Amino acid sequence: MTDSSPGTFREDIDAMLIFHEIVLQGSYSAAAARFGLTRSAVSKRVSRLEERLGLRLLHRTTRQVAATEAGLRFHAHCARLLAILDEAEADMGSLAQEPVGTVRINAPVVFGEYYLAEPLAEFQGRHPRVRVQLTLSDHRSDPVALGLDLVVRVGPVFDDSLVARQLLRARVVTCASPGYLTKAGTPTHPAELVRHRCLRYLNLPEEREWSYVVDGEIQAPVGACPLETDSGLALRGAALAGMGLAHLPSFYVEHDLRQGTLVQVLGEFELPDISAYLVYVSRKHQPAAVRALMHFLLEWFAAHPLAPVQGCAG
Repeated sequence: MTDSSPGTFREDIDAMLIFHEIVLQGSYSAAAARFGLTRSAVSKRVSRLEERLGLRLLHRTTRQVAATEAGLRFHAHCARLLAILDEAEADMGSLAQEPVGTVRINAPVVFGEYYLAEPLAEFQGRHPRVRVQLTLSDHRSDPVALGLDLVVRVGPVFDDSLVARQLLRARVVTCASPGYLTKAGTPTHPAELVRHRCLRYLNLPEEREWSYVVDGEIQAPVGACPLETDSGLALRGAALAGMGLAHLPSFYVEHDLRQGTLVQVLGEFELPDISAYLVYVSRKHQPAAVRALMHFLLEWFAAHPLAPVQGCAG
């Protein structure tokens, strides 16, 4: 730092917010538009910030803007500052009993792309002062580590420190492509699966995923596994491509079953249903915006059955 006088950073919070936006957007012009400034004004704010720190924060060319190593570290501090500001704003909204501020939600890729756009659009129409930040990942995101307010998880939630509310419940289908069944044969009993290629969804325990109720007992035969993935869309695509048998939620494959691109097998044997949960950290005072989105999603999915995923992923 070249200037450590008291109040330096308090006076330059706006410059930190501008810098944060530049890194997110990769553009001075986008940041200028976001804050209603000229591009030259944004450039001056960043230059002044770099002078105060005595460090170059951004690499600038005629085509792109990228953060330096120091810039990436400083951006993390700016992100924490934004989170604090958002929390303060949301807290004020909760005091007034009016949802306001940012709600950060994470969901699996397929679920988010196919099933969250419509309810989030309806929610935002009801609560225009709430900004929803949706990220999609098939990894099991840690809401604490990532600063998330809500997480959608498909499959069981094993962390007792988290609150899990069921969004929906669906049956699980054992299926494969017609081409695979022509080559490998169609199994008529779970015991025959030891001779088949059984694809795995990594976010479920293996013994739970391939478990059937046969004559009142649980059987979990597993054949060779050519693919393990944490992506439901990749699993569906692999089944469509003839790689093997897969277990998939009914709303992922109903369209494929109707079209004949996938065929259900072993339908007379019971499989555990799969649920999607809305997961969050238990807090005594949830911001009004988080509470509002949480209750809205629970009510919306209770009233709206999921349409099957359409189109071929393989």
